[in-house]
Formats: sequence, C-alpha cells, structure tokens
Amino acid sequence: MRPGLINNCNMKVNEITLPKKIAPGAVIGQKDTTVAKIAKFIEKNCTEALAAVSRADQLIFRGIVERHTKGPVFLGSSRERDRTVDGTSSALAMKICDTYLRTGGFEALRGNSIFCGDESEAKKWGELYMIFPINGFKFTYSIDHTGSNADDYMLPACRSGVGDYFSNALGKVKCPVLSKIPNPIELNKKFLEIEAQKFIKTNKFRKTNLAHCLQLGHDFWFVGNFLAVHHKYRNKLNKLLGISDDAFDSFED
Repeated sequence: MRPGLINNCNMKVNEITLPKKIAPGAVIGQKDTTVAKIAKFIEKNCTEALAAVSRADQLIFRGIVERHTKGPVFLGSSRERDRTVDGTSSALAMKICDTYLRTGGFEALRGNSIFCGDESEAKKWGELYMIFPINGFKFTYSIDHTGSNADDYMLPACRSGVGDYFSNALGKVKCPVLSKIPNPIELNKKFLEIEAQKFIKTNKFRKTNLAHCLQLGHDFWFVGNFLAVHHKYRNKLNKLLGISDDAFDSFED
C-alpha cells in the first residue's frame, strides 16, 4: 500500500463512517453511497462549512487529479508539505508567508492545507469535486487576493516594507523571495510579531467568516478533514441540503 493511502476495508457498504483519525493526506473511498446518506453525513459532521455555504449560496470546489481520488465520494485529510506541488509559488515565498501567518495566530498555512475555491478555478486543476470540510477545520483567505500564490502575497508586502525579518536574517536589503532558502534563524520575537502583523494587514488575511470568502469568489486554504463528492451529485445534493446554487449540473447517475 502506498504511503498516505488508506483502503476502505473497514468501511460499511452504503454508509459513511467518520474514523476517529484520518492519516494526513489519506484517501478513504466510500462504496455505493447514496445521495441521501451523503447529505445525512454532511448535516451531522460538516455543519460549520454547511452554514457558510448556505449563507453564501456558493459551494466549495477543488479540482483533483485521478490518482489522488478514491471514487466519486471519499474522505480525506490535509497534509504537511514543504513546497507547492504545482509550482505556482516559490518555496521561499511559501516559507515566509507561513512564518508570518503562524506568528500572527493563523493555523491554516500554505504548507499544511487543502486549497479550494470556486468552480471556474477548481476545474482547471483536475476532476471537479465538491468539498465539505469536517467540523473543527481552520481556514485562511485574503480579501484582496483571489488566488493562493504565495509570491502574490509577498510582492505587495515587500513594497509596504514587510520582509525585514527575513532580509536581516539573510543579510539582504531587499525582499528575498527569489533568494536561496535559508536555514531557520531565530531573531527577536517581538520584531517578528510586528513584521507578521504588517504582512497580515497588508494582504488583508482573514481566518473567520468563510461565507464572506465564498461570496467574494476567492480561493482559500484549510487544515483538517473533509468529505469530497463528485460534482455529478451536485443537483440532487443541493436540493437535499437546501442550497440555492444556480449552476446545477444535469448529468446525474
């Protein structure tokens, strides 16, 4: 069995059961799951996300390549990584961004989260799935930035004078986004806290009010477990959950 992948030998047919723990990056497929049972699971285990989705009348989507899926309905979990898989952000920019966010009290970071957004963006990255984060998840988004590219966050921050923490650590005077990744260097904690708040304020990062993010149509990233449901169930599932999503797909099974 490949690392980070769990089979579904302990899962009951026609029943979605939430394990006590899902391994980071794991995929747990569900066999012969009916739309009614999917809705029941969401209403029981995804109330926080469902409230935001219902308020915004916008579903949460993620494009997933086939090798990272386990059928049309599966449970999954976010995982740690030291760089973006798709190469959209430099590893150093991601490291800087995460250091500032973590210092500022954010738990969902570029390096430990699942990335989601609206349908138009998600379907560019793979097969379209509806994502329902399971209660207890933490999320991050920016009011100003629509996407999740860490380099996009660093550029305005550097123009605003943020980046001194890492510039000093590297002995540089400019924003070190394109510099070689340094080893962790401990500087004055208070200085880092000030820099982090400047970075968060400049980019208008938020960690509450997911409905607002969905209404803006911006990407966000979250850390925690989730239920992924193929978009072919969209129409029937929306009706059962009472979501007034406009763009129904018509090709149900």
